[in-house]
Amino acid sequence: MRSPYHRLLEEFNRASVRYVLVGVEGFNQWVPDGQRALETTDMEMAIADDRRNWEALLGAIARVRDPESGEKFVVVATNSLEAEHIDISSLAKRRRWARWLSLRGWTLVIEMPNWGYHVETVIDVSGFSFEELEEDSVVFDRRTVPMRVAALHKILESKRLAGREKDKAFFKRYANLIDAAIRSAKARSRGLKPDLTPREVGRRKPRLK
Repeated sequence: MRSPYHRLLEEFNRASVRYVLVGVEGFNQWVPDGQRALETTDMEMAIADDRRNWEALLGAIARVRDPESGEKFVVVATNSLEAEHIDISSLAKRRRWARWLSLRGWTLVIEMPNWGYHVETVIDVSGFSFEELEEDSVVFDRRTVPMRVAALHKILESKRLAGREKDKAFFKRYANLIDAAIRSAKARSRGLKPDLTPREVGRRKPRLK
């Protein structure tokens, strides 16, 4: 059974939400087949910061429920100093929040209760605009749901430019895996398609547990 986060990605794709995976989860998509991906508790995605895209994104979130409990996602907007709960229970409320978000550029934290995992939408990614991340992004369907992912070299460069302690530790601890991902990306980049076409994106990959 697919998690609510896979269902969320499906809804993003159906609604044509403009997003690109970055961060550790983005890096994980580039990890060569047969090698263990890095454990993470969040999925970081850059998104196009315009009202139409925010409306599509909030609408997609509102349509997803936990397949077991029936619960919906909890959505919070934050700028690291303040936080606002986002009520997406109606179209009118989603439109108002979309206007609000498009004027502020806050991070959206999307979390399903009791799953211990969350999605973060970001506007500012170190070193790159959303358009720069989108222009050479590729699509993976390694986990049964097509997902748009930033180019590997941009994911790594953004982490280098961020310069946080956890980013420095990432390069030291996973140097061998990073090298393997770079070699793999070069070898297979020609086989990746830039369009979101379910069930027709590259070669089928084994489902990751």
